[in-house]
Amino acid sequence: MICNVASGAASILRNAGAGDSSLGIELQYTDFGSLSAGLANKGLGGLSKVDAKATTLSALGYLPLPVPFLDVYGKLGVARLHETTTEVSPFPFCPAVAGSSCVPSSSNLSDWSTNFAYGAGVQGKIGDLAIRAEYERISASGENPSIASLGVTWTF
Repeated sequence: MICNVASGAASILRNAGAGDSSLGIELQYTDFGSLSAGLANKGLGGLSKVDAKATTLSALGYLPLPVPFLDVYGKLGVARLHETTTEVSPFPFCPAVAGSSCVPSSSNLSDWSTNFAYGAGVQGKIGDLAIRAEYERISASGENPSIASLGVTWTF
């Protein structure tokens, strides 16, 4: 079993079959972080923020290389993506009535979807440790969240 913790991602990997190191299965949680955008530069005020997280189950295929300490792999799987969008109305659009305060309103939108996920990477191994660099992407409607990560794995 391999435990991997990378920038914004954590995964558990198990090689499939005894002695067959060309296939694997990975369960991974990825926090893509958040993206905020103020609309003040367009004269509108307000704020919009999007958070994205995903849990992914993938099959991994390792390219057979004649070098025992280096692995190149590809991964295909399915991701459960959760996106949360928060929008805060700008102050200029709040109607101010004499004797009342202008409080901005906010709205939250939460969206769950199941999508195709894919990626590729390379890892260098030294004993039970490995350094891994990979790129992953989730095909979703609208935006396609992706992450490039550098991580360390430990086989136990």
